[in-house]
Amino acid sequence: RTSFARAINNLGNVVGRASTDTQQVAFLYLPGRGTTSLGTLGGSIAEATDINDSNVVVGGSQISFGGPSRGFV
Repeated sequence: RTSFARAINNLGNVVGRASTDTQQVAFLYLPGRGTTSLGTLGGSIAEATDINDSNVVVGGSQISFGGPSRGFV
């Protein structure tokens, strides 16, 4: 299992992608609170790519293998 940080805001909150046994999920890490999976929107691959200081997270998810990606906020 691996994880990759993609962005950090001025509050120290981090977003990125983490691998499980069967999926790559978007995650949010909050200092002092730990890591939360943001899921995949129903597919098997998702990644959070940015976070602002209001903790709004953006990213993308591939709904089916090889299929189009969908953005999320």
